[in-house]
Amino acid sequence: MPRRRIAVIFNPTAGWRRRGRLDRVLSRLDWLGCTVDLLLTEAPGHAERLARGLGPDVDAVVVAGGDGTINEVVNGLGAAAPPLGIVPLGTANVLALELGLGRTTAQIAETIVNGDRREIAIGQVNGRRFVQMVGVGADAHIVAHVSKRIKKYAGKGAYVLSGAIGLFTYRFPRFDLVIDGERLSATSVIVSNGRYYGGKNIVAPRAGLDRRSFEVCLMTRSGRYNALRYGLAVFLDRLPALNDVRYITATDVHILAPVGDPMQGDGDLVASLPADITLLPRGFPVLVPARR
Repeated sequence: MPRRRIAVIFNPTAGWRRRGRLDRVLSRLDWLGCTVDLLLTEAPGHAERLARGLGPDVDAVVVAGGDGTINEVVNGLGAAAPPLGIVPLGTANVLALELGLGRTTAQIAETIVNGDRREIAIGQVNGRRFVQMVGVGADAHIVAHVSKRIKKYAGKGAYVLSGAIGLFTYRFPRFDLVIDGERLSATSVIVSNGRYYGGKNIVAPRAGLDRRSFEVCLMTRSGRYNALRYGLAVFLDRLPALNDVRYITATDVHILAPVGDPMQGDGDLVASLPADITLLPRGFPVLVPARR
């Protein structure tokens, strides 16, 4: 039986603290009969270029990194992409949590080699794909100003620091948007393809990667106090319980203004307003633990 060929795209910046974990997964893949091509990223956007340059003889593409690296690889792979595996090494690893991936190196390698293939929905904003969610408002402002150097060493703490600074610098504008033809406004908007946000915090309880729709979360009140209240509610999994947070199931979202405001997607900046957000007509293949 021929050895399976696995291309592993590794972001050493995201995974420098967990390189030993990756090495153990690679050893396990070799033991399971795989030929592994390890490709290291060198700069932002490089993972996308590496994915675009893969040949047709690759049986699976594995991302060793975080959600931002997954986003790049998903954008680099074509319509006939091989299935995507994940070695979660990033700050939040939201997609890995969403898919219920195992935590041990043996479980991760087993999923890559013998896991089930699952088609998940993929969103698109201004022509660029995203997996988990996109957002504008306070969260995008935090992502836009987070220090990459501090993030490398402090992980999620870098976002907490950026958020604390943002309370005194952010001006809390209102966003004009159209959701499936209905004109609305909000102070923060999260368009979710999955349930989780920033880790295992549930922001969109009715969303799902198998659904052909988004769950749009609209936070309606402005100011520092409400930003703190919303942030604490996210941390405590209480955001859906707030009476000033509205949820809408939708397939077509247009966020119109303020023009030029940043939009974050899967934890990185992906666009600026205005933004047109839709679902791609075809699903994207990922590897998940096999059903027993």
